[in-house]
Amino acid sequence: MIISDFFNVLLSSGLTIFIIIIILAILIASYKKASPNEVLIITGGCLGKKGPYLIEEDK
Repeated sequence: MIISDFFNVLLSSGLTIFIIIIILAILIASYKKASPNEVLIITGGCLGKKGPYLIEEDK
């Protein structure tokens, strides 16, 4: 009984930590930073994907 409760607590806390790590990984992967002489404008739900409204200048 006590061992079963211990494993349930261990499993639920491990699952919670795993979900938090996944959320942090998604947030870190979608983080963008503009240089001091640039402006970063993000619209829509597709972060980082090239679409018809993304204009890039080749230097």
